[in-house]
Amino acid sequence: MVTTHYDRLKAYGYLHPDVENVAVEFDQETLEPKYTLSYGFSGLSNAFLVAEKIGIPEDILARARTTGRAAYRRCHGSSQLWRS
Repeated sequence: MVTTHYDRLKAYGYLHPDVENVAVEFDQETLEPKYTLSYGFSGLSNAFLVAEKIGIPEDILARARTTGRAAYRRCHGSSQLWRS
């Protein structure tokens, strides 16, 4: 069992029939987990929504979003996915 927000690991689960992705459902209105599982799906991060809810200043969130996008581009710059 692995928990991750790492997209390449999620892709591994979709590409290999002996691996199954599972997401914890999340209530977009209350910004809380539902503690139920959706089999066959990978979830999305709700970190920024939760950070806004608890009052993290917008300048910090903006910087985190920018940093996150740059890291995403570095991580996904290669089109090769794990296919072993």
